[in-house]
Amino acid sequence: MLAADTFAGRSALVTGARELDRDRFAQPGAAVAVASRSAEHRDAGVAAVEAVGGRGCGVELDVREPESISAAYDVAAAAIGPISILINNAAANFPVPAANLSPNGWRAVERIVLDGTFFCSQELYRRLDDIGAMDRLIRTRDREYGLARLAAGYAWAWESDPKKSGMKRIPLAKRPYDIEIDGHQWRWNSTDKDWINSPDALGEVGSIHTLQGYDLNYAGVIIGRDLYFDPKVGEIRFDRAHYRDKKGLENNRKRGIVYADTDIERYVKNVYAVLLSRGIRGTYVYVCDEALREHLGAFIPAAE
Repeated sequence: MLAADTFAGRSALVTGARELDRDRFAQPGAAVAVASRSAEHRDAGVAAVEAVGGRGCGVELDVREPESISAAYDVAAAAIGPISILINNAAANFPVPAANLSPNGWRAVERIVLDGTFFCSQELYRRLDDIGAMDRLIRTRDREYGLARLAAGYAWAWESDPKKSGMKRIPLAKRPYDIEIDGHQWRWNSTDKDWINSPDALGEVGSIHTLQGYDLNYAGVIIGRDLYFDPKVGEIRFDRAHYRDKKGLENNRKRGIVYADTDIERYVKNVYAVLLSRGIRGTYVYVCDEALREHLGAFIPAAE
């Protein structure tokens, strides 16, 4: 028997829920999306979840069709939050001896059991590996616990800097975006004074300058392309071309110090170490460099 809070704060999608005990996921704390082509099965599943005090919703789903799967995930996420648990339970049941199973019957088994399992799992992976998924998770955690914020290394220029001439006269919603990743856009922090408690913080991204010394309940950290993984030597390296902190690049002329890339690399890695330690309850990470993402995937589990 699982503890009552094993899945607390998480949302599960259960396919083929006709003959599955949906309440087994609700009792350990998960919100449950009951997915089926049958409205009768969906309603029965939601009733079972709610009977044990859980939160559930029904979503129409045909596991054979990727478009239907994507739409079901969207509906479920809107109702109970982003899905982080998938139970592939859909099946094609033909109570006949295998020798008597028709070719069409076998093709139905293949499409539902094999294709359906693959398509549903693929969609979940795509969403968990998406920067938008991390943004949605941070917003969900902020509703649940408060003080959940996005943060990033200084790999993007601060085009919306309110200290720029005339910028304060421009409404915040019309200021340029600073960070764009896969079609998602954010601005850097619009204030440097107590940013995490400012009214627009949830839709912005904080930097080391606004987060150092603060604790969050949850942090979503974006590791920019100022760090990358070099597979030839098996090391994480610094890329000056993607580093935008002007102060961090300045040499100390008075003391005759010129900073090499190795010096700045140590500083940048320390910045990320600070950002990654801000979340008391948890930290989500999105890595821009594909090779570094794969490398760190061996040490950082998939988002839950």
